[in-house]
Amino acid sequence: MTFTVDEMSAGKTLKHVLFDQLKFSRAAVTALKNRPDGIRINGEARTVRALLQAGDKVELALEDTEPSPRVTLSPGPLEILYEDEWLIAVNKPPHMAVHPSKKLQDDTLAGRILYHRYPMVFRAAGRLDRDTSGVVISAKNKMVSGRFFDLIAAHGIKKEYLVLTESDREPPEAGVIDLCMRRRPDSYMVRYCFPADGTEKESERARTEFRLLATRPPYHLFLASPITGRTHQLRAHFAAVGFPLAGDTLYHTACPLIDRQGLHALRLSFPHPVTGEGLTVTAPLPPDLAGALAKAFGNAPLLPPSLSLTEEEKKHTMEPVPERVFKEEDMKFDVMFFEALGEERHHLAAELEKAKAAGELPADLRALIVPEDLQTYRKDHPALELPPILSTKTHSVLPESWIEGRKKSVITRSAGYDHFEALRDRVNVASLRNYCVNAVAETAVKLLMLAAGNFNQYEANTARMERNACVSFKELTGRRVTVFGVGRIGKRIYDLCAGMGFDVRGVDVRAEELEAEYGGAVRFITPEEAARDSEAVICAMNYTADPESRLYNAGYFSEDYLMKFPKGLVFVNVTRGEIAPESGLKAAWDKGQLFGIGVDVFAREAGLAEVLNDRRQPESADEKAQAWLIRAALDRTANVYVQPHQAFNSDRAALSKAQEAVKHLIAWYRNKGERFDEQLPYYE
Repeated sequence: MTFTVDEMSAGKTLKHVLFDQLKFSRAAVTALKNRPDGIRINGEARTVRALLQAGDKVELALEDTEPSPRVTLSPGPLEILYEDEWLIAVNKPPHMAVHPSKKLQDDTLAGRILYHRYPMVFRAAGRLDRDTSGVVISAKNKMVSGRFFDLIAAHGIKKEYLVLTESDREPPEAGVIDLCMRRRPDSYMVRYCFPADGTEKESERARTEFRLLATRPPYHLFLASPITGRTHQLRAHFAAVGFPLAGDTLYHTACPLIDRQGLHALRLSFPHPVTGEGLTVTAPLPPDLAGALAKAFGNAPLLPPSLSLTEEEKKHTMEPVPERVFKEEDMKFDVMFFEALGEERHHLAAELEKAKAAGELPADLRALIVPEDLQTYRKDHPALELPPILSTKTHSVLPESWIEGRKKSVITRSAGYDHFEALRDRVNVASLRNYCVNAVAETAVKLLMLAAGNFNQYEANTARMERNACVSFKELTGRRVTVFGVGRIGKRIYDLCAGMGFDVRGVDVRAEELEAEYGGAVRFITPEEAARDSEAVICAMNYTADPESRLYNAGYFSEDYLMKFPKGLVFVNVTRGEIAPESGLKAAWDKGQLFGIGVDVFAREAGLAEVLNDRRQPESADEKAQAWLIRAALDRTANVYVQPHQAFNSDRAALSKAQEAVKHLIAWYRNKGERFDEQLPYYE
């Protein structure tokens, strides 16, 4: 992108112009900053802090240099409807996924676009279901992608679809479907519709305008425009009012005319994200839909003009038909899994089916598996009754009304259990003590090597092949590395460090018990001994928040304690951030006490997410330190390395998590719902 600075921009920094005038996203600006050729002013490499003068020629390298990761290039045909230097619009065929997934990798729309326009990153401005055909737009750089995001949020893109429906009802000529939508509690995919009653969230409101184009019962063709953009909106809306899409086997039945849902994204109209000029992209009908329309109506109707309803037509709203009204209160579940994200959801479903097939769980067991936390899901689905056993992660809060009465049971799908520790006398609590042992241990060693190796500086110097201005890194072979918390995860970290030639020791309040368990395989020292001569520390302690417990460790790695270690300490934390308050880490760093920091977790991460997403300002010293750690890691300005709790998200860990959770459920059924085989307190 090239532009000449005008009088209005003169005297301002480039950063100001990029954010306030050109509306660049933060990600787009960061990408420019990280490219050696990202910013040139009058032919010279500059930074975003450059002060602009009228007449300056600014060149921004927005094009991609690397393609989308994990996308398999596909040499199949690509029907391009519109293209310029900012975006590309294509006609997606039916039976093709837009993005790759675990099950669909080989031939996707992303793969075809990347094959024909390599290298670029696929940034779809909206998406279509696999069996829906029609217009799909991909932005060619982060700036345009951000502007499309803003257009979508402001409902600035008009979408028009051809909708082939099947029904014996009398079709309306035109009108509006104004029904709220939620995902059915017993399905990952299916949505149901219901009239607004004042209790729904804004994200559930959905509005669709439509006009009848052709009818020959039982088939009816509509032109429809979803004013909102909810998942499955047209499919669920038309099904709810008694006109389900022909061939839509998720909301209706198979159709002899077409082997998919009769849905085609005909037109997109929007202001060009760069020039601002109005742009309309139209996708011709695919052969299967054109053939179905010819069979249904005697010929394929001509492409209609843009949809526009009169004020009188907008008053005609469609109500859901009684037989299609779904009642949540009729749904009963034996177990509910909350906060089940990504592949874990699929693994849980698969492991439950295996256990039922093996006779380890009741064959008729009904399980709810959802990504929301417990309190959010209950707010959205107030009619659902909670069963006596639940499974959550750390963000769910157990309702007091559920805890009362017969003793209930919870499987927390994390290695830690401090979030439910105070309830152990009132609720059976089991955690997944083994599922992420290797994943966390390998993450700890990775962060240790990055920090000891001063990786950020060495990587930055690589761009210039600089050899003389490098701070020496720390060779750890033979150096004293101390693991705090030598339970299952800590023992694995200990073994990996020992295998790499480190002089490794362990600190644990349960040292005497663990000595017997490990048969002397761990050399234990006291916290005072560790502070005298440790050159690197890895915190692997399980967080214990109960002040009455001998295992209590909130604030364990305080600034005062860190300052007792030898100067130049490498500190890594792969357990809860509450054990090593970030403000203490920052203070020790500012005093030159720490050589490097590696952090996989932060204290109170939900609040941190609000700060990082600009929803509020930091309110505490810890939050300010958290923000500094993340900025320093991303900007490569310090020997600091962070990641968002990803040690618990490896491919093996996701499967192991599901397997261990189901093992606890099997034990619970075997014990007649009274307790788990392993539950709190594990030890005192």
